[in-house]
Amino acid sequence: MKQRARSRVRFNDPRRAERNLNAFNEIIIRSTPDIVRDDLVQSFMSLLANCADADMALTNILRFLEASFTPASLLHDLSRYAILRELLIKIFSSSQYFSDILVRDPELFRWLTTSDALSREKTYDQYHTETREAISLFEKTERKINALKRFYRREILRIGVRDLLGSSDVVGVTRELSILADAIIDCTAHLAITELTKHYGARPETPWTIIGLGKLGGEELNYSSDIDLMVVYGEEGEIDALNGRTIHHHEFFIRMTETVVQWMMTSTSEGTLYRIDLRLRPDGNSGPLARSVESTILYYESRGEQWERQMLIKARPLAGDREFGAHLLERLGPFIYPRTFFKNPTEEIARMKARIEQEYGDDANIKLCPGGIRDIEFVAQALQLINAGKHPELRQRNTMKALEALRGKSLLSEDEYATLTSAYFLFRNVEHRLQIMYDVQTHTLPSSTREMTKLARRLSMNNGKQLTGHIRSLRLGVRTIFDSVVGSQSLGGNVGVPSRLGRDLPIEGLILLTIFSQIDEAKKNLGILLRGSSSMGRKEFDSRTQEAFLNIAPLLIEDLRTSVNPDLGLANLVRLVTRLRFPEQLYTTLREKAFRSLLIKICSVSPRIVTLLIHHSLFLDILMARMSEILSGGELTGIESFSIHDYKYFQEMRSAIRNILGLSTIEDLTGELTLTAEKIVGRLYARIVKESEIKNPKLAVVALGKFGGKEITFDSDLDLVFVSSGETMERLEAMRVICQSLISQLTEVTEAGRLYDVDARLRPEGRNAPVVTPIETYQAYLEQRAALWEFQSLVKARAVTGDLAVMSETERMIRVVLASRKYSSQDIRSIVEMRRKTETRSKVHAEGFYDIKLGIGGMMDIEFLAQTFCLIRLGVGETLNDTGTLASLNDAASLGYISQNELRFLKNSYIEYRNIEKNLRLALEINSSILPGRGQKADFLAKSVGMADFKQLTKEIESRMKEVRRVFLYRMEKFAEMVFT
Repeated sequence: MKQRARSRVRFNDPRRAERNLNAFNEIIIRSTPDIVRDDLVQSFMSLLANCADADMALTNILRFLEASFTPASLLHDLSRYAILRELLIKIFSSSQYFSDILVRDPELFRWLTTSDALSREKTYDQYHTETREAISLFEKTERKINALKRFYRREILRIGVRDLLGSSDVVGVTRELSILADAIIDCTAHLAITELTKHYGARPETPWTIIGLGKLGGEELNYSSDIDLMVVYGEEGEIDALNGRTIHHHEFFIRMTETVVQWMMTSTSEGTLYRIDLRLRPDGNSGPLARSVESTILYYESRGEQWERQMLIKARPLAGDREFGAHLLERLGPFIYPRTFFKNPTEEIARMKARIEQEYGDDANIKLCPGGIRDIEFVAQALQLINAGKHPELRQRNTMKALEALRGKSLLSEDEYATLTSAYFLFRNVEHRLQIMYDVQTHTLPSSTREMTKLARRLSMNNGKQLTGHIRSLRLGVRTIFDSVVGSQSLGGNVGVPSRLGRDLPIEGLILLTIFSQIDEAKKNLGILLRGSSSMGRKEFDSRTQEAFLNIAPLLIEDLRTSVNPDLGLANLVRLVTRLRFPEQLYTTLREKAFRSLLIKICSVSPRIVTLLIHHSLFLDILMARMSEILSGGELTGIESFSIHDYKYFQEMRSAIRNILGLSTIEDLTGELTLTAEKIVGRLYARIVKESEIKNPKLAVVALGKFGGKEITFDSDLDLVFVSSGETMERLEAMRVICQSLISQLTEVTEAGRLYDVDARLRPEGRNAPVVTPIETYQAYLEQRAALWEFQSLVKARAVTGDLAVMSETERMIRVVLASRKYSSQDIRSIVEMRRKTETRSKVHAEGFYDIKLGIGGMMDIEFLAQTFCLIRLGVGETLNDTGTLASLNDAASLGYISQNELRFLKNSYIEYRNIEKNLRLALEINSSILPGRGQKADFLAKSVGMADFKQLTKEIESRMKEVRRVFLYRMEKFAEMVFT
């Protein structure tokens, strides 16, 4: 390549460029005839000299040629058609993302340039058809999803190249990006429905839709936008699934949503599709992933807030039954666009924007800065909220269409419209050029002059100075309009963070903040407690509420300082306060030391309880009004009318609080939780029997395992067996229906959640046997065919509801059978082997992790030891009043089966294990017995059980588990050596 041709191009990295030029020259020499070589080189050098980034373009064209299957053929086409050379350099100098797509699949360039791909904008129907065609060649779902990813990659390139060529403007590009996402989401959702239908054997016969929110809803999606979605289905109901299960619509559509999100966001060899954000749904992260239409409408009508009206302006049904979705939004119209407001919505919009700017809106952020994209959107939305209740033609999801409609109603002048649209087009183009560089969701202008000049040239401007000046001028015009529409509050004033809290905290405030490990987060959270809103703008507190908070702030800080986890305590308090309608009442009650200490304790140790208080505002009201009664542990009147789910959650919350405050032991806690479960099982059973076809069924519901031993904890399964007495075959079938209904109602997933998981596999012959067993059949089975482990499981058998005579008869029969069995040394050693087998069920396979239940030396060692003692005593005709683990250990020590030292050690170990298990559920919300790896969660767990850090906890656990296993093996061998008479 001639030196003079090279000298016209100014490279930022000359050495690298020299290497690339030499390699490029070698390919040219190998692949093109002499007659066209010089002209081709001159043409490329001229294009490089005038492109936005010569270094990037040269690197990418070299990569592209090396990746091409036939470089000679490609170069032949490039030498003949100047438009192809220009297109390549335009792509390779403007977007590393698009360049990487072409390098990955060079044939896409031929597809772009030899078809009509670049000549037209596609419609939703075309995308809908093409997505189905893309997946139709494959059988496996995984391959279908990968086919969608390849289709997405091809189409994003096509849309982007049309954008770079100027064949489509901002409105066209964002519309096409949006309907591409619509079609992919719809296709993925239908795939998920198909897969779930295969899994369950049926699907709900009710409509469903996926609502697009944010930029997707407005058909103005960016190249790298997150996708905001909300899933709504028709009426509640249930389907009869395979294996006799009953699946509620709620569970089905939650599974569908989870599946869609997983497929969209999981990275494979073909990349990912979209980042899905479901946080704008009702109740945000705390709410269910899918809601029925009536639940959705009820939420917005009863609890919807101002920012949610604004958010729903852009709501658009894009997948599933779109007519159903449109009808839903029509019903929400009076909420989104009320004809009158009790409070001017522009005030909240102004405050929201001020907070956004305080947190994120530096001048480099073209989206969030003063006068940026968000100001334009807020101007349109503020005018829509105020006027669209009376003028339906203003109800436009798309920002540009909204601005046009507002101009048509003279709510914007011609000059204002021109300023806003000019700014919107430029700012969105800037945003797109930033994002297509590396497929990164960014809105930040480059800080260096060189990079700013590259950006300007990609926008057909001369230099960065020209672009900066143009942006500054338009921002000033936009902000002037924003202030005239929304109000001068946007500039700060009394809506900023008051000087007593937030970004302007005085020195004494900063001293208080040293109790927090995350200072910036703490300052932001304290500001939210005062102001009553986050950057999402949920709610703005009035002056009385702010004053009420300032009065208690020092007291809260002091209580947080002495808490287990000040950062978590503050964050959870924010979660709670921002969901209250009248936080002033809470702030006033927090003046009382006892209640304040209680709430800070809850917030700092248990996100789970905070979540309950958020979802059930009545619980917090009761806690504030009747704290002493709740903590007493006695019967609490007034909760009998609660729904069965609310009753469970309230009682569990009450038991947890008492334990957290040290008012109950772990034995008390598990006993209270067991009693709650008994009442729920009894209440459901009585209701089902009352509604059944038979009267007075001779039936007993028998609890086994921890439920039988009165030792269940949070999220425990319920082990149940159903026994009948003296019933005919016809009535047995009716009782089977009763028992199946009881299991179904305990385990069903509804919008209120699930009550319990039920395990009925401990019945005779296991899961394949009838769910109800006649007592004579049960006794014969136990006497003739039952395995040793089944006798072990019966140690804690206890009838919890049913016919009193059958309950008593069943318990007596079990005692008789247990007493009739004489245990040999081999039986005891077999129990040890059974225990060893349970260790293999643990999911811990990595060093440094501990399973305190199934692991060697864990809880099950102690439980097996206690159960073996019970079997021995029952085998010699003893009567056991309490078969709980700790009670059995006490009996074993009093009778000399274990030493007093062993008793103290085993009891302390068991209590420690159960406390850790409890805190895994309450503090970390983990339904597991495996300690987390090192990190913040691990240290928090350690502190919640009184340890300095996780290192100390694991050292203690490791030592304890080794000693528990030693005692277990030693004592089990001693049991085996005994001679039973």
